[in-house]
Order: sequence, then C-alpha cells, then structure tokens
Amino acid sequence: MKFKHTRALLALSAALIAGQVHAAPWTFSTSGTVGYGYDTTGYFGGTAGQTYDLTGSAFTLTTTIDPSLFSTQVSVSNAQYAYGNNTAFSETVTVNGISKTYNVSNISNGETYLANYISQSLGNYDQAFQYQYGTTASGTYVAGVQYVLSYVNAIGLGLGYDQTWSYTPQNDDYQYSYFDSSDNNGETYLLTEGGAYKYAGTITNISINGGNNVPEPGSIALVSLALLGLGAMRRKNKA
Repeated sequence: MKFKHTRALLALSAALIAGQVHAAPWTFSTSGTVGYGYDTTGYFGGTAGQTYDLTGSAFTLTTTIDPSLFSTQVSVSNAQYAYGNNTAFSETVTVNGISKTYNVSNISNGETYLANYISQSLGNYDQAFQYQYGTTASGTYVAGVQYVLSYVNAIGLGLGYDQTWSYTPQNDDYQYSYFDSSDNNGETYLLTEGGAYKYAGTITNISINGGNNVPEPGSIALVSLALLGLGAMRRKNKA
C-alpha cells in the first residue's frame, strides 16, 4: 500500500509542475550605429527642448517581452509567430553609453516572428523580427522595431521562445532597428536601416536571450507540500 501512495504523490508533483509552468520573458537586442537620430528630451545629451543629433552614435536597443503571452499564437513549417494586444514589455535604449529603460504595462499592438527556411534548407529566407508599442504608466509613448531579414544567408535561427541566439548581420542582409519615445520633455528617435537597405547606419549584432520555462510560485509551494507528505508517510511506515 505504501508504494501506491508514493507513486500517487510523485505523480501529483509531476502534474503540478507540468500544468503550471510559464515561459519567462526573453530579450531581443540590436547593437550598432544610428543611421539617423535625434533627441530633444536631454536624456542622451544636449538640453531639453533643443535638438541633439544622434546620427552616427553607438547604440543598443533591447526589448524584454514574453511572446507566449500574445493572444494569437501560430506555428507552421519553419516559422513561428505571435501577435496581439495588452502584453507588458520594457524597452532599454543605450546611446553613447547612456541608458534609459521604459516599462510599458499596456501595449496597443505587438508581434514576434521567427523563420528559418534557409537555415533548414527548405526555403528562400530567414528572419528574426520583434515589434511592439504602447505607453508607460506616466503616459510616455514607446515604440520599437528590430529585425534582420536575409534572402541569401542562413542566420542559424531556431524556433521557440526559449532559445539563445546571436548573429552578425552581413552586408546583403536587411538590417533594421527603430526606436521612438515621446513625453512632456520631448522625443527620442533612432533609425538604422543597414545592409541591403543601403540607407544609413549598421547593425553589428542582433541577439535573442530566450526565457526558460519555470514553475509558477504556487506550483513550487504545492509540490513542496506533496514532498513533505511523502516524507511523513515514509517515517510513519518505518515506525
């Protein structure tokens, strides 16, 4: 009988963990030089209310978001994408070593798209794409778009939101990074369209640091209780 109870408790523990895991947010980043940009807020240099030229500056743009929380999830052969509304995110922009983070609790729209047809020798393009916009609690408007698109190079991208991936875009890849924010102090605007776009600026690295599936705190507590019960049962059987 004691083995029956032991198996039951172990099965309960496994079910609790499997049934209540969630994906942690991932980070999607681009780094390089700004093709065209300016700041009138004074956050990244200059004086608030005056235009400060950011063209040619070194930048990093990082989005932290959980794509698995988008309302629409689609997975097809060698492509995965998600889109929807009202998913929180944060946007961190660093220009010439100065960083600012914007926390957005409600977004009006957002999308994540991954495709690896070339990497799997099954098609004619690879792409990693992240887009979102919304407002912070204080009313600051924030928008960001980052992607690399290649019709000739395998970028080594996998599918799934738990992956870690890094890539140096080539000159024949379409490189794109865009950031815009505006509040009562003014606006920060950054645009890079490098590589095959042949516009201005360059993206030197694009990366994903995927979130791993982790148990919900409630699941951990319930599993702990189950294991305590198992230990008590073992002590009783030995007595």
